[in-house]
Amino acid sequence: MLPFIIGGLCAAVGFVAGAITSHAAGEQDRQAVKQLEKVNEELINSRDALEKRYHELSDTSKDQISDLQRKLAESELEKDALYLVVRLQNSLFLLMQAIDRNPAFEVLFQFREAVNQTNLVLSHLEEDLIPIPKDYFSRNLTRAKLKITRLGETLTQEQRAILNKLLLNVSDGVIFCPHCNEQNAVMKNVSSIRCNTCNSLIDLISWQSEIKWHTTKTIPSLPANQQADLAVTADVT
Repeated sequence: MLPFIIGGLCAAVGFVAGAITSHAAGEQDRQAVKQLEKVNEELINSRDALEKRYHELSDTSKDQISDLQRKLAESELEKDALYLVVRLQNSLFLLMQAIDRNPAFEVLFQFREAVNQTNLVLSHLEEDLIPIPKDYFSRNLTRAKLKITRLGETLTQEQRAILNKLLLNVSDGVIFCPHCNEQNAVMKNVSSIRCNTCNSLIDLISWQSEIKWHTTKTIPSLPANQQADLAVTADVT
């Protein structure tokens, strides 16, 4: 289990660091930026130290270290890994608050990936998963889109792709665009949407039989055999 935990933690720290860096770039509050940058540096240093110690232990041949010494070393690594998990959780809660102040598509996407990886590690440790409010992503996606609209800007192709990936997982259902065959998120009580890929108008009333409604929601972007670990029910309005 140790290799998986170390690998998962390193991946999670990478996504958290990316989200913090992206958020800090658009944050106006310099004090908030300094706090996030400090957290980022501490996480990266802890990750690098843990990964280095793990590789050093892995490179040591069995002839050079006794079973007892190896078990003791692995036990110490597990303790350090658990400590990093706790720091990751705290960092994600801090990042959640920061995103609430200034939501952006790219940061939300990286935050979701960080939650995925951290929760995957927590599930293998049989610990409680990080609780994400049911409306967190849908609420902040709406706010991020409104912010762009108010600035008189339009979504870039990259932002559209990110938006669609996130919406697919907080939506009530999905539909394949009849024009380009790409998946689009569908919310209840909405009569039409524009395809996030080709921008064609999709009449949901005419195509309602093609909508696939969700019964459960997931925080996705994991291999299919791992997504079940992170399944959560949600009623997004």
